[in-house]
Amino acid sequence: MASSWSHKSISRASQKTHKYKFSHLHVFHSNKPKFHQEKCHKKYSQSIELVELHLPSLPNLPPHYHTTNGLPPHLMNTLKTAFENASPNFSKILQTLKPDLVIYDYNQPWAADSASYVNIPAVQFLTFGAAVVSLAIHMSDDTEDKFPFPEIYLHEYEMLSLKEAVKEAPGNKYSFDEAIRLSRDIILVKTCRDFEGKYIDYLSNLVSKKIVPVGSLVQESIAQDDHDEEIMQWLDKKEKCSTVFVSFGSEYFLSKEDIFAVARGLERSKVNFIWVIRFAQGERISIQDALPEGYLERVGERGMVIKGWAPQATILQHPSIGGFVSHCGWSSFMESMKFGVPIIAMPMHIDQPMNARLVEYIRMGVEAVRDEDGKLQSEEIANTIRKVLVEESGEDVRNKAKELSEKMNAKGDEEIGGVVEELAKKHTISVLMLPWQAHGHINPFLELAKKLASKNFHIYLCSTPVNLNSIKKRVSEKYSQSIELIELHLPSLPDLPPHYHTTNGLPPHLMNTLKTAFELASPNFSKILQTLHPDLVIHDYNQPWVTDSASSMNIPAVQFPTFSATVVALAIHMSENTEEKFPFPEIYLREHEMISLKKDIDEVPSKKFPYDEAIRRSHDIILKIVPVGSLVQESMDQDDYEEIVQWLDKKEKSSTVFVSFGSEYFLSKEEILAVAQGLELSKVNFIWVIRFPQGERLNIRDALPEGYLERVGERGMIMEGWAPQALILQHPSIGGFVSHC
Repeated sequence: MASSWSHKSISRASQKTHKYKFSHLHVFHSNKPKFHQEKCHKKYSQSIELVELHLPSLPNLPPHYHTTNGLPPHLMNTLKTAFENASPNFSKILQTLKPDLVIYDYNQPWAADSASYVNIPAVQFLTFGAAVVSLAIHMSDDTEDKFPFPEIYLHEYEMLSLKEAVKEAPGNKYSFDEAIRLSRDIILVKTCRDFEGKYIDYLSNLVSKKIVPVGSLVQESIAQDDHDEEIMQWLDKKEKCSTVFVSFGSEYFLSKEDIFAVARGLERSKVNFIWVIRFAQGERISIQDALPEGYLERVGERGMVIKGWAPQATILQHPSIGGFVSHCGWSSFMESMKFGVPIIAMPMHIDQPMNARLVEYIRMGVEAVRDEDGKLQSEEIANTIRKVLVEESGEDVRNKAKELSEKMNAKGDEEIGGVVEELAKKHTISVLMLPWQAHGHINPFLELAKKLASKNFHIYLCSTPVNLNSIKKRVSEKYSQSIELIELHLPSLPDLPPHYHTTNGLPPHLMNTLKTAFELASPNFSKILQTLHPDLVIHDYNQPWVTDSASSMNIPAVQFPTFSATVVALAIHMSENTEEKFPFPEIYLREHEMISLKKDIDEVPSKKFPYDEAIRRSHDIILKIVPVGSLVQESMDQDDYEEIVQWLDKKEKSSTVFVSFGSEYFLSKEEILAVAQGLELSKVNFIWVIRFPQGERLNIRDALPEGYLERVGERGMIMEGWAPQALILQHPSIGGFVSHC
């Protein structure tokens, strides 16, 4: 499996043992070592092997930037370039491991090419929703037909942003739809047919491939550390469903204006909150400085503001969480649904606005509407939080979130069975998965790897060393023999050291640099393919060069956008420069969202391929269109997040909102303030995960309004950086999810 970066190669003897035996799949997960090491549980240690993918050296992109976690936005393209330039390294891994199948992320078409070169089938795994992918392809097809689902729409500013993103996705060689069509026969999608069935079918027609849903793939809860214990203890003191969790993802950094808007919104909401604020790596900003003066003192124990990271899944599962102020990243969307936490949608860019439309369409959340210029409004944030967590008018949303959660959990791994069946038809066992360097992409790839490994596939999960270090901790002994982590080394780029080979904490200004480095890693990826020779490659949406690498070795490559099918469909629709309307009016973008989305589309997944072309290069599509299910991360051990759990345990049922905006988005100070004030004004308990880019020395108190923590007191828990989202969303006290969608 080629995600984004990987560690060790696995012995050929072990791989041969499992070849063509679907009862015993061995998984190689290629990515950066640090990230994977942290996420691989012992139970997967025998079936999931982490393989390092080294990215080529690029200026401004040191190894610690070989991940989107904390990656400065301006280095994202550089990381993508480095990742694509790691194709030769990936090819070497393929030649060494010779897997039966490669599963790669949507932005790695070169993974499919590398696999094809060594006659290994590659399947793309889309970690977006089917609606999003369908719209993205529809947009990129230059058709005059309207998108058939009017509920999925973009405002003008969102459309502009998405078109920008689609233009740059997923690589310089392929358009978005072309990259997706590189996938072999099928495409895996992180989604569920229950709520995206019509989008899955539409996407399948668009790309002429079978779309296989893999389910939610929600991340497992991981062991808690002292920091997490503090969070859980804080949540335990809150009443059930009284707290909102605030997080905007790992790749987006809120502007100061946005931070203020969020902070003020949280403050005015009068609701408990946990807010995770993230800053790009290198930005030395404290939470106190990022927030309005006196904010922490004003919110007091009602709010907890966390810098950088918080255990989102764990927090969302906590019973005190009643809502999730979210950017509506697809993984956060799935976690909210799995744990029955309603969403206060505050989409930022790319697929998120479309996911937010879907949130409202299926009635599991309410969007905090921006003004005509696309700016966050603190009063709107506060009112929306209160509606979702407290007011009688939000009862339908709260009940719907619970209903969807019950359906998803009752279905279990039903979707993954369909994935295994489809892959088995192609006689593919060894899968190389290559996700993008963001947590929001790696997590669903890893969860998909575990699902496949449990169905006796052997997985190579490929990523950069810095990501693999974290992933390793989540591959338990159970998967140690079936999931192998493969390192993909990105080329050296200025301002992008190895620790920036991830979007986690990456300063926003380095995002393009990271994207560039990632794309330049295409030769490294090709080497991995040649070494492992998997039967299939599943790559991310912004890696069409993966398909080229796999194709050159006759290995099928399937794209797996980690966005929803709705978002991908709208993005493709937009990229096709058609005058026809998107056929799903329920999915729409406001003007400021359209502008942002068009910009994002131009940047995703790389300069070589339009977004729709990149999507269509996948031999088949897996969406997060075989829907792959929600792929929600498995719950972590509650003992490791005792403080968060204890805090949530003290809250009444469905009284708390979980607030998180993903691992790649850093709220601006204005947004932090808006969310904070919204949570405060909501009067609802909340757990808010606030993330800052790597290098920004901000503390939560400085990021929040003056006196905020004191004002919110025990009503809110704010965590910096990370929270066990899946664990929190499962907690009975969680009644909503303020999410980036």
